[in-house]
Amino acid sequence: MNRQKNQPPPLVWEIKPSYRLKTILLASHLLAGAACFANGLALPLQVLLAVMVSLSGWISVKKIDSAHNRLKFSEQSGWELSGNEGFSSVQVLKSTVITTYIIILRTKSQNKIKSTILVLSDALSEDDFRQLIVKLKTTVIQQ
Repeated sequence: MNRQKNQPPPLVWEIKPSYRLKTILLASHLLAGAACFANGLALPLQVLLAVMVSLSGWISVKKIDSAHNRLKFSEQSGWELSGNEGFSSVQVLKSTVITTYIIILRTKSQNKIKSTILVLSDALSEDDFRQLIVKLKTTVIQQ
């Protein structure tokens, strides 16, 4: 790997599944499940709705557990995102939302596919989350 002497090494963030996001999803699905029985529908329909909400909650939590994204930034290559395959170049969109507790990362791949990644503060270490916020603010504003 040939790197110029004044080029800093690339920054890589391993985005882990968020416990808070899973908790929020489970709580909202529990409330929706309770609402299935708090209506005037016939009991078989209530049960069917509750089963569908439960299945949706289970699928959502499994999807969060299986999502392992890595985000990389280098001065030379810009932003890159890795899902199950290797890194691919992405453009971070200005519609990205950055707060102290959550980052709603909006990206566009080279083949113009837009995607959204939720990064809650517990998905990274405190220092990595702060570092990601700063790097996003400094690079997205420059675009």
